[in-house]
Amino acid sequence: MPGSARPSLRSVDKAMIVLDYLARKGGPTKLSDIARHTQIAKSTVHRLLSILESHDAVGRQGTTYALGARMQPLAEAAGGAGRRRSLKLKRLVTPQMAELFELTHHAISLAVLRHTTVHYLQTIHPTAYIPYLVRTGTRAPAHCTAAGKLLLAFDGHGRLDTVINDGLPAFTEKTITDAFALKREMAGIWRAGVAFCREEYLDGFSAIAAPINGRRGNTIACLTVSGPADQLDFPHTEPLLRRAAYAASLAARGGRLATGRLPGERAGRLPG
Repeated sequence: MPGSARPSLRSVDKAMIVLDYLARKGGPTKLSDIARHTQIAKSTVHRLLSILESHDAVGRQGTTYALGARMQPLAEAAGGAGRRRSLKLKRLVTPQMAELFELTHHAISLAVLRHTTVHYLQTIHPTAYIPYLVRTGTRAPAHCTAAGKLLLAFDGHGRLDTVINDGLPAFTEKTITDAFALKREMAGIWRAGVAFCREEYLDGFSAIAAPINGRRGNTIACLTVSGPADQLDFPHTEPLLRRAAYAASLAARGGRLATGRLPGERAGRLPG
């Protein structure tokens, strides 16, 4: 019936507006923020999100929402050249990720920073505990993840200021929400060449990240190791991760794979 078609069409329009906003936002977003920015009633947004979640078009973690696994291929396809670069990078560093997984038995992720959001291009994980938040294709905020903080620390485009200006929402009691404290941590990460997340994004889970550098020495991605906070041994994991990230950097630069001890490069940069 013509009279019943229009309400359905309006619902589809609103669902597309919500999906478009989540795609532009990139990372997990609260329902109230979605309603405010899309100017759609909060009750309507909640209903649409529930429907979209049932179709895996949206993923929910706690009180936040992001694009679900079903939408990730479409979002990546829209990336064109960026998607091709991501596919090439995944192919090049998969051997290092697999080896690191065998050594640590924790989740290993390849991540990049797009705009101000972390994108997990690939994750190898033990199915027993890995949360939805760091599965292949998911996105996360930069200010409270090991990958995000690492990539912001070595970013040459001033995106840290954008992240701070957009606000630093708390996801756990340990999330850094103060701009000065975050900048101080960035300086420490730049000096050390690794970044840590100590239950700042998800209670009970921690992570460590190290950079993958391109031919010009710039950081193009990172490898992360994440797992339960009471099982992830940072002192044991850090040298294994550094070695894997160095080998991944050589692979990304077209060099041979590295084995054995790391050469003495400056923190966060490859020699040469």
